[in-house]
Amino acid sequence: MQYNVIMTEQEVYNELKQKVKPYIGIMPQGSYSNYMIRLKAGLLKPATIIRFFGLMGYSFANNKWSKK
Repeated sequence: MQYNVIMTEQEVYNELKQKVKPYIGIMPQGSYSNYMIRLKAGLLKPATIIRFFGLMGYSFANNKWSKK
């Protein structure tokens, strides 16, 4: 049985920071680093955040994130 854990944007960011090379097979390391740096600085548009987290395996609904 799989449970969808509801998370905030900050919790998703922290979870990605803890993982070792989560970008493998998804995007180049440089792109991943740029997304993470810009996300922390608050420079990403909401649509870009949704796209980035979506690529990393998270879904967005009702202003909350969950792992797919």
